[in-house]
Parts: sequence; C-alpha cells; structure tokens
Amino acid sequence: TDNPPVHIAVLLDFTNDTTAEFYENAASADEKLMEEFLASAKLSLNSKDMTAEITKYRKNATAVVIPETVIHKPLLGKAQTYRITSIGKEAFAYLLQLTSITIPDGVTTIENMLFESCKSLTEINLPKKLTSIGYEAFYNCESLQSLVIPEGVTHIGSRVFVGCKSLQSLVIPEGVKKIGYSAFHGCSSLTSISLPASLSSLFCYDNPFENCDALKEIIIPKGTRTHFVQMEAISRYGNQSKLVEK
Repeated sequence: TDNPPVHIAVLLDFTNDTTAEFYENAASADEKLMEEFLASAKLSLNSKDMTAEITKYRKNATAVVIPETVIHKPLLGKAQTYRITSIGKEAFAYLLQLTSITIPDGVTTIENMLFESCKSLTEINLPKKLTSIGYEAFYNCESLQSLVIPEGVTHIGSRVFVGCKSLQSLVIPEGVKKIGYSAFHGCSSLTSISLPASLSSLFCYDNPFENCDALKEIIIPKGTRTHFVQMEAISRYGNQSKLVEK
C-alpha cells in the first residue's frame, strides 16, 4: 500500500514573518530520506491561503523528499497546516551532492534555474500537476540520464537542458506548445527525442540541438512532418533529415 502523505510538525523562528527553518517531529517510513530536507529547508508561509514556498535549501543535501504539508506550531495559538505549493527560483541550485529529489503534486511550476549545476542529480520525480518548466531549470545537470515530463506541461523554458551531457532520450509530452531557445545545447549523449503535435513554437534563436552529436532521430507523430519542417529551428539547421514519423 502507498504511504500516507508526510506531515511535518515545525517550530518557526521568524525574522521577517516570512522565512522559517523546520525539523521533523514524527517517525515515518521515509525518515532517513527526510532528515536532510527537514534540517536544511527554509520556508515562506502564506496565512491567507495556507500555502508554503521553499525559498532556499542548504548545500549538504543528497536525497530529498519534499513533504506535501508542514504544520506551523506557534508559541501561542493552534497549530496550522500549510500545503507546499511552490519552490523559489534557484532554491536547489549548485547542490553538488544532490542525487535524487521527489517533488509533491501541489507544486505546479519548476522555476528558473531551480536545479542549475546539480551535477550529481540522476533522479527527479516531477509532480503530476506540473504545467511549466522554467529557464535553465536543469542547466548543467550533467549526470541526469532520463526525465519523465508529466502530461499537462504546456511550456518549457529556454536553455532548459543545456549541458545535460548524460541525457540519452527525452519525450516531450502532448500538450507542450512552446520550447525556448537553445533548449538542448550540449546534450551530447541524446540519441532520440520525441516532439508532440501540439508544439507550435520551437524558438529559433539558434539550433536547439547544437552539439547533440549523438542525436539520430527526432520522433514526431504520423502526419505531422509538414508541420515540423515549417519550423525554422528544424529546417534551417538540417534537422529535417532526422525527423521520423511514428
């Protein structure tokens, strides 16, 4: 059976009524994985809609499981539960020891540069309700070999996978409409990528597949070749020769 959502009791020490450090108050099956997260994260709480944002994470993280909720226990008054719904930009950037992370379904956006230069990161479990992935979100995540992008994502930012030199294959799900410039530069191990029929803009600042020397095929849905050849990013740089309808 699935484990229930992890609820964390927290004791907050506000300096500006927005940022808090918190710790675990209950044993759970995920206790070992959670310890590093609970000792290292800082939160910003919104009492109007009872949500929480992770604003920063310290640099000693290895495996991180972000809980669905936290419980604020003030010095006076009743404990209140906050849902984690957002993570601030660059919150996990440059965590060189980080190998895996699980993000709760309440988070809908991967912010700009969120995992920039997390060079040991091999496993990312993205939330099912994700809608967008920001600029340079996975920039220089050089150990990342695969990534499942959930259906529901409509926008993928510029330079998002630059330097992901271990990434071997990638499926962009149906529903994605825009992918920013230089999205896949330097993905030197990438052999195949699947693009959806919904894609209307593959930004042509330059070749989105520059230095993707192992790329053999760009998989597209049957009957969409004309649609993709009309994209400047495909036709200008000779990428039309790699289009494979499946």
